[in-house]
Amino acid sequence: MLSVLAIVITVVYHVPRNDALDTVDPDRADAARRWGAYASGWTRWNHVRTVTPLAAAVLLVLAARVG
Repeated sequence: MLSVLAIVITVVYHVPRNDALDTVDPDRADAARRWGAYASGWTRWNHVRTVTPLAAAVLLVLAARVG
């Protein structure tokens, strides 16, 4: 279930934000502001996306040791 959550976060959160960032013209005056707004949220959710499959792996190992 946790591994599926990582995929859901990617599809629902990261892909649309990456697509929106792709439309930003780096030469525009507001590009740096838009990058800053993008990076903070993306980094936070990327940490969640990284930790969820790691937690799933830990739980799988623990379940295998108990069972």
